[in-house]
Amino acid sequence: ESSGNDFGGVLKNLAVTIITLGVACGIGYFIFQYVRRNPDQVKDQLAKVGVSIPEPNAQPADDPAVPAPSFSKPETLAPIVLDPAPTAAPVAAPTGTPRLVRSDGVEFALSPDGNTIGRDFGCTIAWADQSSVSRRHAEIALENGAWIVKDLGSTNGTFVNGAKADTPTRLKPGDTLVLGQVTVRFEA
Repeated sequence: ESSGNDFGGVLKNLAVTIITLGVACGIGYFIFQYVRRNPDQVKDQLAKVGVSIPEPNAQPADDPAVPAPSFSKPETLAPIVLDPAPTAAPVAAPTGTPRLVRSDGVEFALSPDGNTIGRDFGCTIAWADQSSVSRRHAEIALENGAWIVKDLGSTNGTFVNGAKADTPTRLKPGDTLVLGQVTVRFEA
């Protein structure tokens, strides 16, 4: 019994939809016929509300017709000659205070006595929220007047300027270090 009521409801909705579409089409047809039979009256009414209708086949006065495309041979361009001498990447200016600067601008001061970097809270520089960084990821220390980075057996590696630092690697101001997915710049 309920499926018969559902079918009746569907038929009723379908009938209402068809009638609504028929009325909308009738109104559209009436408007079309009125505009077609009374173009001057429609144009006057539209002009009153600020709408102008261009004359058929009329060219705009200020806009000349589009010129025909030219199929002439394109002019020959002079070759571009690049300077064969490679240029060095810019180096960060010495600041006197050795530090790491993360890509978001956060700075981490470095101690000449040694700095461990990792997720562990016991590290000098602890990034507990960085899962790509190992618990004890790397160490940076001042040795014989040079800053050295050593990977401490991290899972995702330590990279200096894109090269994996498998052995202790000397750092220069401006070097980019990547520890897991964290990028920092060394400044000194």
